[in-house]
Amino acid sequence: MARSNGGIIGVNNKTSFGKCVQTVKTSTGNVTTQSGTRVVETLLVAGGGGGGRTHAAGGGGGGLRIVEVPVCGSTAVPVVIGGGGAGGTSPAPAPADNPGANGSVSSITGNDCTTVSAAGGGGGGGGNAVGAAGDSGGGSSPAPGEGAGNTPPVSPPQGNPGGNSNGTTVTSGGGGGAGAAGGDTSTGGTGGTGGAGLDVSPTFPGAPNSGVYAGGGGGGAGNNYPNPSGNPGVPGPGGTGNPGGSGGNASGGTGGTGTTNTGGGGGGGGYDHPSVTRGAGGAGGPGIVIVKEINKASGVWSMQSQFSAKSQGTWPQRTFTADLLTVAGGGSGGTAGSFGAGGAGGLIFQTQRVIAAGSLSIVVGGGAAGPGSPSCAAGVSGTPTTFDGLTAIGGGAGGRNQACTHPGPAPSTSFANGGSGSGSNRGTGAVGGTAAQPSQPGDSGTFGFGNPGGTNTPGFGTRLSAGGGGAGGAGGNPSCSTAGAGGAGKDVSPTFGTGIGVSGLFAGGGGGGVYPGGPSLNGGAAGSGGGGAGSSGGPSAGNGVDNTGGGGGAGNLDGPTKPGGNGGSGIVVLRVPTAVACGMSVSPGTNAIVCGPSGTKLIKFTATGTLTS
Repeated sequence: MARSNGGIIGVNNKTSFGKCVQTVKTSTGNVTTQSGTRVVETLLVAGGGGGGRTHAAGGGGGGLRIVEVPVCGSTAVPVVIGGGGAGGTSPAPAPADNPGANGSVSSITGNDCTTVSAAGGGGGGGGNAVGAAGDSGGGSSPAPGEGAGNTPPVSPPQGNPGGNSNGTTVTSGGGGGAGAAGGDTSTGGTGGTGGAGLDVSPTFPGAPNSGVYAGGGGGGAGNNYPNPSGNPGVPGPGGTGNPGGSGGNASGGTGGTGTTNTGGGGGGGGYDHPSVTRGAGGAGGPGIVIVKEINKASGVWSMQSQFSAKSQGTWPQRTFTADLLTVAGGGSGGTAGSFGAGGAGGLIFQTQRVIAAGSLSIVVGGGAAGPGSPSCAAGVSGTPTTFDGLTAIGGGAGGRNQACTHPGPAPSTSFANGGSGSGSNRGTGAVGGTAAQPSQPGDSGTFGFGNPGGTNTPGFGTRLSAGGGGAGGAGGNPSCSTAGAGGAGKDVSPTFGTGIGVSGLFAGGGGGGVYPGGPSLNGGAAGSGGGGAGSSGGPSAGNGVDNTGGGGGAGNLDGPTKPGGNGGSGIVVLRVPTAVACGMSVSPGTNAIVCGPSGTKLIKFTATGTLTS
């Protein structure tokens, strides 16, 4: 008896470790695949278009697409089932120009966050209204103009155009189907046949309704006009397999309804001229989605080869590659007397970093709390953030006024260094803190970002302080009547998108404060990327935005003491391919794996926790 040599199937292959499972969805909801599934083959059929009213055209069948969609096993995959379009139903004496409505979209959203859709079928023309474009177009009524198919265009095409009325006044064209265009009206006065549906049973065996979907609706008929004694038109049948509704008869009959969960187009309504009876169009049939887990494996490694590699020390080391953002907590601003603004937390930005798989501990630094209301209290430095041997340094603390003699740091400590340095206080000749992040071993000059705080300008220094440094720029110096602005944050949106930070910016510096009692003065603006604004007298200083590493704004003394603003807490973000994220989990639950740009996943740590990969 032959013996099997077992193996392991690679996680990035198109693989199902279980049976080949096929799930039929006839209503909107989720599909959860088996744990080992990485891709599903999916049939999308949208809702069919409704038939028009009054010797009207048939509606187009719903768009039909077969696509492969990436998934993570044991993860819910959202599915939307498109509804059929309503038929033209306005009763007399309303205008006869009443086309059917387009069907609705069916879609599936893969775990790469990409949504694939099939468009709804076009509504059939009615009276003088032309057929609508859709995945399969609606047919033409006596008014010329059949609807185009494959709208919006995809490859391969998701449908076909509707049929033409050929200028007759008694019959109309059939709606397009997934397998063929809608039939034109015959010269003998027969309504156009709905375009054929498509048989998908070879790919999806056992599919409902014999596996034939998205047939077009048949064209409606009417009595000869202006000679009602002439031969009446003959309604057209629905598309192959009868998923499309047949057209209404010349006695003002109602168009047939597209078969439920086939995406069939509705039949066009008939028209009885002598009695002025206008038949309503049939509704299109709702769509369907079938999800089949692909059971194929490429890249199977034998147990023998694995054992040999292990014993020889050549077993491959498991790693993954990620774009990395690491931001420390921001420093807080000083209190009263226009003290120094807080510097932003240090920022590390690195693309395509190779990281060892396993259990990784991540420490997210907290933003520094403001010093409260005591006069002459200096700010506090932010807390570092650490990941994979890298350290983002906390933002510098806003220093105190050199003229203060109250308890607190010595006058020489009028600034603080940090990931980004604090802004200088209001003392004449005071300087801002320096940035330590770019010079840290391991990230120097390549992917460590921070800038110095602003410096007090001679002549403006008695009542104005400077802004704290940001990851994208230095803190601003005071001007005639305005304190220094916080340094700009760094824009990482081209890599991580605009859904994180402040529209993709991080680590802005805090704005400088003012010392009231003289001319009208303005606090410094917040640095872009989460910095807090400096106090201008009345308003309190702004806080740095949490999970951006923004520095806190400087406070002031205006009657009640205005404390310096808090620094914003830090963050760690990894951007990885979806296939890599499938094998990852985060804890605690405040951290998350979310959709990123271009079909990637963002792994967000807003609190200290563990990444398991």
